[in-house]
Amino acid sequence: MSAGELLALVQGFVHSRHTMEFSPDNSCCFCLTLRSGTILIGFGNCMLYLCMFAWYLLYHERYLTSSTIHTSGLGEGLTVTSLDISIFSIFCIQILVNILLLVGAVKRIPSHTIPWLCANAVSMIITMIFIVITILFGTTKLSLNYNEYV
Repeated sequence: MSAGELLALVQGFVHSRHTMEFSPDNSCCFCLTLRSGTILIGFGNCMLYLCMFAWYLLYHERYLTSSTIHTSGLGEGLTVTSLDISIFSIFCIQILVNILLLVGAVKRIPSHTIPWLCANAVSMIITMIFIVITILFGTTKLSLNYNEYV
């Protein structure tokens, strides 16, 4: 490399450092625009949570009616437990924040994405806590045998 090429290389680094501009990359997954990707994620999450809730209701009803335990409660011996209320509230919150994400993406209101980010961050933190508890206390405190744990 000659001295002139070295000087041009150094000047290019110095010049590029002073005029460095970042343009926002308006793409989601390198194939969609950020807006269409957000709409797709919001719609996909809404469908996922609605399908999961329908599956929970159908599976839960079949499980309770096939057992021999029938107590006086709602319908034909079905009772509402605190687990049912918790799952229903989680599904409702997730559907609401996903609808808010859709509305924010369609109407181009960026502040409507903040509840979706917060709800998913809390969900991820709780999931990570449960994973750590299962890894640390799987066979002892949670009364899991080795086959259930592995």
